[in-house]
Amino acid sequence: MSSAIRIQQVVQEAATPPATLDAQFLAKANHRLALVSAVFAGGVAALVLASLLLYGPLGWEAPHHLTHFLLTQTLLLALSLAMALVAWRRVLSPSGTLRAGLVYQVTGALVISICAFQGNMLLQPVMVKLSWLAVWILLFPLFVPVPPARALLTSLACATTAPLVFFTWSLSEGQALPALPVVVETFLPYYVCAALAVAPAWLVYDLGVSASAARETARRLGSYRLVELLGKGGMGEVWRAEHALLKRPAAIKLVSPPKDLEESSEASRQETLDSFELEAQVTACLSSPHTVSLYDYGVTGEGTFYYAMELLDGFDLEALVERFGPLSPARAIYLLRQACESLGEAHRAGLVHRDIKPANLMACRVGDRVDFVKVLDFGLVRRVATSSLSAKESEVLEPDGSYLVGTPAFMAPELIRKPEGVDGRADVYALGCVAYWLVTGRLVFEQPTMFGMLADHLHVAPDPPSSKTESTIPADLEELIMDCLEKDPYRRPQSMSEFVWRLDRLRGLNTWTDERAQLWWCARVGSAGDRPTELDNDTSRSLTPDARVVAGAITKTLHRARREEQKGALALQRR
Repeated sequence: MSSAIRIQQVVQEAATPPATLDAQFLAKANHRLALVSAVFAGGVAALVLASLLLYGPLGWEAPHHLTHFLLTQTLLLALSLAMALVAWRRVLSPSGTLRAGLVYQVTGALVISICAFQGNMLLQPVMVKLSWLAVWILLFPLFVPVPPARALLTSLACATTAPLVFFTWSLSEGQALPALPVVVETFLPYYVCAALAVAPAWLVYDLGVSASAARETARRLGSYRLVELLGKGGMGEVWRAEHALLKRPAAIKLVSPPKDLEESSEASRQETLDSFELEAQVTACLSSPHTVSLYDYGVTGEGTFYYAMELLDGFDLEALVERFGPLSPARAIYLLRQACESLGEAHRAGLVHRDIKPANLMACRVGDRVDFVKVLDFGLVRRVATSSLSAKESEVLEPDGSYLVGTPAFMAPELIRKPEGVDGRADVYALGCVAYWLVTGRLVFEQPTMFGMLADHLHVAPDPPSSKTESTIPADLEELIMDCLEKDPYRRPQSMSEFVWRLDRLRGLNTWTDERAQLWWCARVGSAGDRPTELDNDTSRSLTPDARVVAGAITKTLHRARREEQKGALALQRR
């Protein structure tokens, strides 16, 4: 019992937002500090220029302390510009920039004190008047949010610069000190200002902590904390997240409910939630390593559905082709075979994906393996009507046919005509469209409108892939792709198992291996944990000479292997 209580306490502690400023608030504070420093520098520059103009060309009589004044103001201008540059260019971390702002506050106060309390400006009338140092002490905490105790210490340091400068100059120059009442009357107000500055400092910091805590609470979904927005689309958003206790990274997909659901009855809403729950449960039962793992799911207080999935490191196949061009037939076959394994298990479980497209297939780095395919978005599957379904499952999972589900460029004809009657062969058609994209970099049908594309899928025979690319596509592979794109489901491969069987029969094309995949990733991506980037000229120049030699050798090996593969495919086609 005590262990359970302890675990509950740990979970509650992990879910409680810390009383600190988050990155978003710190970034905004840095922006304000840069803006205020720049504005202050502009004001000081205007004051210096006005003094030079008035006491120069206009012929006003210059006061005896003008040189002293201009030197200190020029120093303050340089300090302000330096602070604005550091904050604007993000030279330091956000918290480091705020610490630099405190240093700027004290240094600026020292320069102001030198201007007001050193040299010939130290006249009795000046002693009994407040200088701009009081304004500096009171206003600065509004722009640099720090804990109240730290703000008090900094403000006291600023107030101390006035008597420090005064007594240092007086002792060094052998000047007689004024009467004690004059000293107290002159410098005590600055310490009062330092004490009063705690109020705005506490207010700004407390508001920042409250706003940060509110954002942190809003970013928590169950046991997960949202860290960074990775992408946004029509159906919702994808975030990088972290488990509160395990610190395991994850991807959270937020699926916004349809607008008509928000206005529907409670019964309709509950039916949709039941459907969401059942779909998540059957997805979690899929065990293929090529299916993205589902960790958790739920519904937020605003009615947004969310999935917690494994965080993948790699490219989706849409981005892969867009960045690096069409794939070799061997590599396309290598990737398609893995996708078939995931979809085959789903089909045997009575699930149809219905949204297979390059963006939902990822070539990932998993452990020591690369080019490891993961099939995404299984949270949107539908069950095929089978006798194994319970009455509740059949009722909840049966679509109403009132809207299209899928992506027009990859939709099977039967999914357009009668979406409630589709089976696994709709995914075969979509995977054929994906294969077409991989080897050509082009869509099967390219129309400016969605309806035109849907009409082509229904009525127009597709052009062979070889007509849309200059690369050689073996006849056997082209025949398989065209068979997958048949309008009649009965003329396509009838299952993913048959799809794999036909891929394995493509002679001389199953030549993409784990070793070749490792070479490709090393040349273009880098080591584990690096973000996927092309090895362009700028990157190549930044490498060490030895690294450039290795990268160049790997790239040449890949190009040579690609040429040999194309020659072999061409010879096979001629036979």
